[in-house]
Amino acid sequence: MHDMIYPGGIIAKLCRTRTPDLTKFSLKHVLKRLKLTKPTPVVLITGSKFNDRGNFYGGVVHAAFNTGAVIIDSGIKTGMERMA
Repeated sequence: MHDMIYPGGIIAKLCRTRTPDLTKFSLKHVLKRLKLTKPTPVVLITGSKFNDRGNFYGGVVHAAFNTGAVIIDSGIKTGMERMA
């Protein structure tokens, strides 16, 4: 687990997995470390790269904030970081 600090002092959590083998991966452990013990809405974004979709990602961030959702990103620079 790592803390990522964005401008304005906003902290995001980064969880790196060490194995691509899903039989050895413990999602329960990751959720516990992220303190997600209760049901939580999640927005999962995969396979996207930064391609000038600022308004779209701004809407995703706004919707996640309003609903208390957690955004899980693929880790590729999408540009969403600036919106959050």
